[in-house]
Amino acid sequence: MDILMPKKDFKPLVITILCVSAALFHLYTGIFGSFVGAIQRSIHLAFMLPITFLVLPASKNDKIRKITDKTDILLIAGILVSMIYLLVNYNTIIKKIGMITNLEVVLGWVLIILVLEAVRRATGNVLPAIALIFILYARFGNIMPDIIATRGYTWSRIASQMYLTTEGIFGMPLGVAANYIVLFVIFGTVLNATGAGDFFMDLSFSATAWARGGPAKSSILASGLFGSISGSAVANVITTGTFTIPIMIKTGYKPEHASAVETVASTGGLIMPPIMGTAAFIMAEMIGVPYISIVKAAIIPALLYYISLFFTLDFLAQKQKLKGIPRSELKSFKETLKSGYEFFIPLILLIVLMSIGWSAARSVTISIGSLILVSMFRPNHRLTIKRFIQALEDSMKGAVTVSATCATAGIIIGVVTLTGLGLSLSAAIIQLSGGMIMLALALTMICSLILGMGMPSSAAYIVLAVLAAPALIKLGVSQLTANFFIFYFGVLSNITPPVALAAYAAASLSKTSAMKVGWTAVRFGIVAFIIPYFFVYGPGLLMQGSFLIIVQNLITSLIGVWALSIAVAGYFRRTINVLERILFVIASLLMIESHFVTDALGITLLMSMVVYMIISTKRKVLKERSI
Repeated sequence: MDILMPKKDFKPLVITILCVSAALFHLYTGIFGSFVGAIQRSIHLAFMLPITFLVLPASKNDKIRKITDKTDILLIAGILVSMIYLLVNYNTIIKKIGMITNLEVVLGWVLIILVLEAVRRATGNVLPAIALIFILYARFGNIMPDIIATRGYTWSRIASQMYLTTEGIFGMPLGVAANYIVLFVIFGTVLNATGAGDFFMDLSFSATAWARGGPAKSSILASGLFGSISGSAVANVITTGTFTIPIMIKTGYKPEHASAVETVASTGGLIMPPIMGTAAFIMAEMIGVPYISIVKAAIIPALLYYISLFFTLDFLAQKQKLKGIPRSELKSFKETLKSGYEFFIPLILLIVLMSIGWSAARSVTISIGSLILVSMFRPNHRLTIKRFIQALEDSMKGAVTVSATCATAGIIIGVVTLTGLGLSLSAAIIQLSGGMIMLALALTMICSLILGMGMPSSAAYIVLAVLAAPALIKLGVSQLTANFFIFYFGVLSNITPPVALAAYAAASLSKTSAMKVGWTAVRFGIVAFIIPYFFVYGPGLLMQGSFLIIVQNLITSLIGVWALSIAVAGYFRRTINVLERILFVIASLLMIESHFVTDALGITLLMSMVVYMIISTKRKVLKERSI
C-alpha cells in the first residue's frame, strides 16, 4: 500500500530566512555605515520586494490566490534579475549616464510594474493608480492643459529615469527607508517584543484611569507612549485599542465615542517624538537637517495635540458625568513604574546619542543593543534567541509597506523632477490663493487631507512636499514650517472620513459604524486641525526664534486650544449654547496669529466669557436652591 507523503511547505522557512537576513543587513550597515546610495537601496529592495510578494497575497479570493502564489515565484525572479543586473553593472551604468540599452528598458519596466504591484498589495489601489497617472503624464504631458503642459518623454527615457538613476525608484524616499526607517521599525518591534507595550499600557492606567473620564485619558497617554515607537496609527489602534476601548465602553462611553478617542489618540503617535511616523525621517532628508532637529521641532506641536485632546475629553467627562476606575482596582503607579522603568533607558539613550551628533542609524542600532541588554535583567522581559528572531521577522514584515510606499513615491518624484511639474503646480497654488498665505494654507490643507485619505501619510507628505511646499515657501513660510504643515495634515488624514484608516480599525474593535467613528474622531480632534495654523503664525512652537518668542507662542497656543476645547465639548461649568460656543471659538482663533493686539483681544474675550460663565452658573445654582 502506497503512502502519500504530504509535501512540506518551505514558504514560512524561506520568509523567516529572508526577513532575518534583511534585518541583519540593516543592523550591520547601521553600525558600520551604509554602502553607496544606489547599492544600499538596491540591496534593500532586493530583500523587501520578495518579502512583500511572499507575505502579502495578490487577492483575497482563494481561487486567485492559489494561482498567484505560483506566479509570485516568477515575479520574485524578475525582481532579483533586475536588482542583480544593477549591482553587477553599477560602475558601467554610472559611466554611461543618459544611454540605455534595450535590455535595460525591459528590466526597468519590469521593476516599475513589480513595484506598483507590491504597493498595491501593501496599501490598496490608490497609490499605484496615482503613480500610474504621473507616468502617463510624463509620456503624454505635451497634450495637457497649458498650465501643467510639458514635453512628452519616450517610454525608454522614463524607464531610464526610474531604473538607472537615484531620481526615480532608487531616489531619496527609498534611501531613507533603507538607511533609517527600517532600523527604527526593528527598534519598535523589538521594544514591543520585550513587553514594553504592556508596560506603557499599565503605567498609563495606573497614572490616569482613576481620574474623571479616566479610561479615555489613559488611552491618550498609552497611545502617545506606544505610538511614539510604533510609527503606525492603525497598529497603534489595534495594539492599545484592544484593551482601552472595552474599558471605556464599560465605564459609560458610547462605542463610537470610545473608538473615536482611541483613533485620535493613536494617530497622534505619528507626530510624537522620538520615533514619530516614517514621513518625519523623509522630511529630515528632504530639507537637509539632522533627524534630531525634526524631533526637537515636533515636541511642542505633539504636546499641544495631546493636551487639546485631554482638555476636550475632560470637559466631555464633566458634561456626561463620567467617573474613573476606583483606585482599589488599579495597580500602584509606583509599583508599575518599578516593574519596567528600564524600558525608558533605550529611548533616552536614543535621544542623547542623536543630540550629541551621532547619526540616526547608528544611534538607533546602539539603542537596539541596549534594549536587548536591559531586557536580560527581568525573566519576563528577557529576549530569548527565538523571540529575537521572531521580532526581526515581524519587523521586516511590518516594513514592507514602508519600502513599497517609498519606492512608489520615488516614481512620483522622478516624474516631477523629469517634467518640472512642481514649478507649475506651485505657480498655480500661488495664483489661486492670490498671494494670500491663509488661503494658500487652506488649499494645501485640503490637498493634504484628500491625498492622505487614499494613501499612507508618508506618501501623501512626499507628493505634497515636492508639489505644494515650494508655493508656501515662496509666500514667506519657512521651509521647516511649510513641511511640518503638510506632514501634520497628512497624519490627520488617518481620522478624516471617508477613508479614515485608523477609524476603520477602531470601529472593528467596538463593532460599530466606521463612519460614525470617523466623524466623531474629527469632532474630538478638531482642535488638532487648527494647531498647524498656530505654528505657521507662531514659529516659536517649532522651536524657531528666541526663548521668549517660544514661551510666548506656547502660552498663547495653550490658552487658545483650551478655549477651542470648551467650544468642541460644549461645556464649561455648565452646558453652553451655540452663541457661547461661537464666542469661545473666536477667542481661540484670535490667538492663532502670534501678535500682541490679536492675542490681547483673544485673551480679553476669553476671560470675559470665563467670568460670565462662572457668574451665570452660580446664579443658576442659587436660583435652584431657592426653589
